[in-house]
Amino acid sequence: MPTPTTDTLAILLSPAIWRAPMCPLTCSRMAVALANSPHLAGLRILTLNHNRLSEKAGEALADSPYLTNLVRLAVSGCNVGKQARARLESRYGEAALESYLGW
Repeated sequence: MPTPTTDTLAILLSPAIWRAPMCPLTCSRMAVALANSPHLAGLRILTLNHNRLSEKAGEALADSPYLTNLVRLAVSGCNVGKQARARLESRYGEAALESYLGW
C-alpha cells in the first residue's frame, strides 16, 4: 500500500494536477513530499513562497537528503517558525534563502 508521501508525489507528478483549478493537497504535506522525493535530487531552485508550511515541513526541507543541489529556496511568507528557519539557514545559507518577509 502506498504511503501518503508517495500518494502525494504521484499526484504532484501527474499532468492532470496542473490542469486542475485547485490543488487538493495541503501545502505542508506537499512540501514534506517534495523533501522526501529522490526524483528531485537534481533540483536547484524551489519556490514555495506564501504557502502555509508547518514547522514539520520546514524541518523536512532542512533535513532532506535529496535537496542537496538547491542554490535557492524561496519560502517568503511561509511562517515555518523560528527553529525551522534557523535550520534552513544553517543548511542552505542565508544567501540561498529568498526574502524572510512574513516569516
